[in-house]
Amino acid sequence: LLQAAEGRAQAEDWPQALELAGRVLQQQPIQGADHYKALSLKAEAQFALAQFAGAEEAYAQMQRLNTEPAHRTDLLERQALSIYRQGEVARDQQNWGSAAENFARLGRELPQSRLRDGADYEAAAAWLSLEDFASALPLLQGLIARSPDDPLVSEARRRLAISHERLGQPILAARQFQAVAADPGMDKTLRQEAGWHAAELLDQAGQRQPAIEAYTAYLREQPSPLSRAQQARWRLVQLHQASDPGGAAHRHWLEELIQAEAEASPSLELARAALELGRLEAQLAEAIPIRMPIERSLMERKEQVEAALHWLNRAAKAGFAEVTPAAVYETAQCYAALAAAMLDPQLPSSLSAEEAFGFAVVLEENAVPFEELAIALNEQNLARLDEGLWDRWIQQSSQALGDLYPAKYAKREHLEDQYDAAH
Repeated sequence: LLQAAEGRAQAEDWPQALELAGRVLQQQPIQGADHYKALSLKAEAQFALAQFAGAEEAYAQMQRLNTEPAHRTDLLERQALSIYRQGEVARDQQNWGSAAENFARLGRELPQSRLRDGADYEAAAAWLSLEDFASALPLLQGLIARSPDDPLVSEARRRLAISHERLGQPILAARQFQAVAADPGMDKTLRQEAGWHAAELLDQAGQRQPAIEAYTAYLREQPSPLSRAQQARWRLVQLHQASDPGGAAHRHWLEELIQAEAEASPSLELARAALELGRLEAQLAEAIPIRMPIERSLMERKEQVEAALHWLNRAAKAGFAEVTPAAVYETAQCYAALAAAMLDPQLPSSLSAEEAFGFAVVLEENAVPFEELAIALNEQNLARLDEGLWDRWIQQSSQALGDLYPAKYAKREHLEDQYDAAH
């Protein structure tokens, strides 16, 4: 019977080989060598016939009978492959639960098998198909820790990041997305998206400094497309503004944002950055008092105002509805603040009353044109009411007009009623 079974196996007549080997195994008693040979034929036939569960058991029995290390290792891998094939069959049938269990079982029962990493990866993929992220997590973590150089690790990290995120662990997810972004073996588009998402997760989690580092790393690695890069720069502007408004880093990213788009069409981010730089320059201007010698301090103040106006005009001309009224209002404030400073100069007490009066008259004459410019700009904002527009910057222009030109605009509530009546 054993010889007949061997003959059928050589002819690849696997059903007959399996039937004959089974009959040999039913003989009592059966000698050791014959028993082992019959088990080998049975396992080979069952594997060829895709009866992988039976093949797995036969290979396990052969290991118990074989004491040679080399042979045992080979049998263990054949047993592992039988388990792996059971997982593949379930996976191809989209029976995700059975697939996950069989692939994971390989790692639990035969952890020394060279197929373990692939099996753990497939088990995790099956659990993810069922959205069972908690079950996938330890398998992916184990694979990455055990075999950091395995080609599967790149995708395993991405899936681990997704699992952490879906489990409500944004900081852990961000770390894995950052690892994906830094992985040269990953697709360029996936790396780009991973780097961006890592920064977003840290930002949303309130991790200010890690978010700054993540956005900076993204810009270093992915300077294009410009629209995404500009979003990153604008977020860096906001993050630095929150901790150190007007500081070196805050100004650096404002200037970086504008410089990056120097030859491109104006964007909302550019308009916002120009507005913010204008405000910073305006603050520096307001810090310069009008004092003796008048000519020098007035010149310094005007030069600083011009620096502010450069950016504010650029913001206004970009043409974005949410920026232009703010830029116009801030420009008007620049002029109004300059006029106010000229009307209230810091004159030394040593001046005689006549000298002080003389300086006051001259400065007042010079202040009037700036005050008129402030009024005209605020009126320009107010004219947007005719276009059906109203926001807090138009409202602030109406309030400023009440202070600058009270005879005409003191009743501020009437201006707001105009907008309500139009709607």
